[in-house]
Amino acid sequence: MYKELITEHGLSSNDMSLTWNTDGIPVFKSSDYAIWPLQASINELPPHLRHKNILLLGLWFGKKPNMNVFLVPFVEECSRLETCGFLFGNEIQPRKVFALLLSADSPARAIVRNVKQFNGQFGCDWCEFEGVTVATARGPPIRYYPPRAPVEMRSSKKQAAYALQATTDNPVKGVKGMTVVDLIPFFDTVRGTVADYMHSVCQGVMRHMAYMWFDSKYHGEIFYIGTKAN
Repeated sequence: MYKELITEHGLSSNDMSLTWNTDGIPVFKSSDYAIWPLQASINELPPHLRHKNILLLGLWFGKKPNMNVFLVPFVEECSRLETCGFLFGNEIQPRKVFALLLSADSPARAIVRNVKQFNGQFGCDWCEFEGVTVATARGPPIRYYPPRAPVEMRSSKKQAAYALQATTDNPVKGVKGMTVVDLIPFFDTVRGTVADYMHSVCQGVMRHMAYMWFDSKYHGEIFYIGTKAN
């Protein structure tokens, strides 16, 4: 996508692209009120500077935000910066800014894009497979996505078409309705959304495997290594 910015949109060394994010931070233990910061990092900065210069683009305080309200100023500003850019100091050549990537956890990705989250029917952000439900001993069933072929992949154009057909009570392929981020000119609601490594891998698969290796309830299994920790 970065290469496409250069070849199709004329991205120059004068311009910038953003990786942006939003998520809820609980404030009180006795309330569901939270702070939702909207943040971005500048991809062109070297890594040692990138994370020391996070941009705070918006702030929501309250219950889970309506993203089609909260994100309107951000979308309007992104649209202006992509098309017109801005002048810094005495510069003559405008600098354009592109909101390239959304990096958020699964629940936040879902409400930003107004789609079902990972445990819902058609909850995958990148393909149109509805998933398979598996009953659990306690609580609601879980949904997983086994290997299959052929794979029908999502696209931003199809997502926009599904949004026009969808209603609150009748989602289409997991899309519940319109999303304001679809109005950001270059942003691709499918390809521009990246997997959440921290929750999916570090706190997901790897944590699960660590439990199986070290939790004493698995002491009788051949994969248990709790007695061999040293």
